[in-house]
Amino acid sequence: MGKKKAVFLTAMADEDQKTASGANSSFDLMADYLGWEIVGRLNVGGCSTVDDLHEEDLTAAYELGKNL
Repeated sequence: MGKKKAVFLTAMADEDQKTASGANSSFDLMADYLGWEIVGRLNVGGCSTVDDLHEEDLTAAYELGKNL
């Protein structure tokens, strides 16, 4: 608990960002309870397989990881 940084990444088949709202809310509540600082979030839609990820998605995830 406490004094940790966290990022949240999701990859989902649905392209509607609202689909990730439940997962985002759950993560926010958990991070708040544990005293974590959320330094970023990335919800990537349209990803049924790893081949569906685009270079900009991978770059965005890498950049978020650098914030930890």
